[in-house]
Amino acid sequence: MQVFLNEELLLEVEPSGLRLGELIDAVGVQLDPDQVLTSIRVGEREYRLDGDAAWERVALDPEQAVHLRGRSSQGIAEDLDSDVADALAVVHWKLGRTAEMLGAATTQQDGFRLLAQSVEELQLALVLDQKVGQLRPGPRRTDPGRVEPVAEALVAAQVARDSGRIGDLIREELVPMLGDWIGRSAGGEDPHA
Repeated sequence: MQVFLNEELLLEVEPSGLRLGELIDAVGVQLDPDQVLTSIRVGEREYRLDGDAAWERVALDPEQAVHLRGRSSQGIAEDLDSDVADALAVVHWKLGRTAEMLGAATTQQDGFRLLAQSVEELQLALVLDQKVGQLRPGPRRTDPGRVEPVAEALVAAQVARDSGRIGDLIREELVPMLGDWIGRSAGGEDPHA
């Protein structure tokens, strides 16, 4: 049986009784330590490595090749960083729209709903950026420490039912902050500095 990594022949093995999980364990010692396996294809069947590990128990057929896909942790971090920038851009737009809606009495209810949705999406973007930081050491795109005091002020304004203050915090604090983060390149540098 032939085993390929990113379409290059990695090795040939005799799979008698071998399960896919055992093969991957054996192949692991031959991989670059920075290489992260992202998917496996056996014959026509594709297995993703980000979910259920049922693929580990698959019995191997000696007539079928095994195709492994891998990426460097740096490559994965770059893709995730791009996803963070995209998510921040969406939140940036939604918060701008939220501030407008909170300023108009007729759309305040919708504004508060959009604010709740935006805050949730911002939290997810911050978590994703943290994951990028785990894959790629160095400065992060975001700075959660800058969000905390603004979040506390937003909660206080919401408790006081002060939609004007909430709109001000969004316009004056959150929207510019997100704009700064969106402008940062992967690795934390501001390309405009």
